[in-house]
Amino acid sequence: DREGKLGILNELLGCYRKTGNADAGLRTVNESTRLVSELGMEATVTAGTVFLNAATTMREFGKAEEAVRLYDTAARAYSGNLDPGDYRFAGLYNNYAACMEACGDLISAEDYYKRALAIVSRLRECALEEAVTCVNLACLYGDADSEDVRVEEYLMRAKKLLDRDDVPRDGYYAFNAMKCVDAFSHFGFFRDAKELRLRAEEIYGLL
Repeated sequence: DREGKLGILNELLGCYRKTGNADAGLRTVNESTRLVSELGMEATVTAGTVFLNAATTMREFGKAEEAVRLYDTAARAYSGNLDPGDYRFAGLYNNYAACMEACGDLISAEDYYKRALAIVSRLRECALEEAVTCVNLACLYGDADSEDVRVEEYLMRAKKLLDRDDVPRDGYYAFNAMKCVDAFSHFGFFRDAKELRLRAEEIYGLL
């Protein structure tokens, strides 16, 4: 069952990123992308997701410039199958933007973050994704100029989204809240950082 194997390899990409296993992660990048080709699935949504995860794994392990080609391949696969406003494009653009940051191309990074934001801001169910994208933009601007007024603008927009009553306070909320904590703290918003951390810790304590 080679398609089943591809699904497992795709999950392993994320697992190796989270555990910091670079050797296994990069080996799985090669195995998963080769299997997509062997199965003739390059033009499918599944392939787009595999290539996206493979590219993000490469970026995570210091191969950002090499990852660009895989992000482009993922974009082509998605473009051939999905509506331009599909939420999956937001995930692609956010990760592509981070790759551009790692490559030192801040103009392209800003462009891709804003593309992601344009998608998730239209989808009420994507409040957490919108919050994380706002934090990404705040960090992009703040790393270039800590006095940039857009830092506070985007952080406060993110906090407002994280405070929404209709956003479920579950494990996914905690995961995304913790993604934002360091940025709030780094730019001096200590009360907001503490509040988000306590929310996440309370959720994790109940799971």
